[in-house]
Amino acid sequence: MLAGALASIPAGGGPLHLQVSHEDDALVVAVVGSSTAPSTATYELEVDAGKPGSTNHSVQRGTARVTPGQPVTIARLRVGHSKAEVVTARLQVTPSDGKSYEESWSSPAAGE
Repeated sequence: MLAGALASIPAGGGPLHLQVSHEDDALVVAVVGSSTAPSTATYELEVDAGKPGSTNHSVQRGTARVTPGQPVTIARLRVGHSKAEVVTARLQVTPSDGKSYEESWSSPAAGE
C-alpha cells in the first residue's frame, strides 16, 4: 500500500512533475503528468541511490503525451532505501511548446 507522498514538487505550469513516496522499505520515484491542455514533452529522470563510494545510477528518458483531465504516471522507479543511504532524483523536462525546466529531490543525509 502506498503511504502518502513524501515529496511532490510544486507544479510550475509544466506537464510533467517529480513525485517521491514511501512504499514498504523503499522509496518510489515517479514522473507524473497532468495538464489542462494537450501537451507533449521529452523527459529525463536520473536517480542515484546508495552510500558514498557505492552508488547505483538509473536513467530513464522518453517522450510523454498528456491528455487534459487525465493524470497519468509516466515512469516509476522503486529504490531500496535504508537510513544510511542517500537518494537523489532529478527530472529534466522539455515541453514541445514551452521552456525547459528541472525538478529535483534529495533524501536527508545519514545522521540528519
